Amino acid sequence: MGDYPYDLYVTIPREEESIATEVCKFREGACVWILEENRGYDIAPFLDFLRRIKLKRYDLVMKLHTKDPRGEGFTCINQRMVSRHWWVRLLFEGVLGSEQVFMRNMERFKNMSALGMVGSHYLISSDVVNSTEVEAKVRCIMKRLGCPDYQRILFVPGTMFIARTDLLQPIAEHYETSDFEVSNGQVKDGTLAHAMERVFGVFVDCQGYKIEGYDRKVSYELTWRFSVLKRFIFRKKITHRGYLLIKICKLPVVHLRMNMLEAHRKGYIS
Repeated sequence: MGDYPYDLYVTIPREEESIATEVCKFREGACVWILEENRGYDIAPFLDFLRRIKLKRYDLVMKLHTKDPRGEGFTCINQRMVSRHWWVRLLFEGVLGSEQVFMRNMERFKNMSALGMVGSHYLISSDVVNSTEVEAKVRCIMKRLGCPDYQRILFVPGTMFIARTDLLQPIAEHYETSDFEVSNGQVKDGTLAHAMERVFGVFVDCQGYKIEGYDRKVSYELTWRFSVLKRFIFRKKITHRGYLLIKICKLPVVHLRMNMLEAHRKGYIS
């Protein structure tokens, strides 16, 4: 991170406690908190961290978290079908993809007093909220934070960003870990954590600060267009009912019943 001093805080689930040793080797003086209960995915631990430290010591906070890049699914973000692999990659590269990216982000904060949050340029979204349940939760949270008249939802899907600490502190003061549901990987939307993912950006935006990204790369646009074309021409997957489905130009050409062991042995799944 160049000459910028920083403190490292890491939250780890109890079942992954052994990672703490590696974290301390990476950064001397790192503070590690072991979570006894997995609530609110990455959101609740982040708010807990904001409450437990003296935020006024810091100008900026960078939020990173682990996110599994594997999987065949695509998510529509800003009218692009983004694979899980690219989603994870863009999230990280937007804030800490290289020393050059990081230093540029720091310079932007230094020179732009109106800049409140930085994330991946490709992921910053004002798309309509997918779930009416989440939208209702966002309205409730914003009312609780004293901003019931926000104009739009603008956020970083995936919640990896750099933000001014004073903009996030009020959120941490109003919510505790116990407010969040126990995390369930099968639940993809509708929880308090999914609503709070939007609120981070909405709260920054409604206070008059900008949310921007500076990781514009032509290479990603080309790669994205190629992946869309490739997916159109040929697609192979195992359905939830255990069928091998192969499509060419969206037309099914193979549809076979296959058990998971056989599919793994033949290399259809990893």
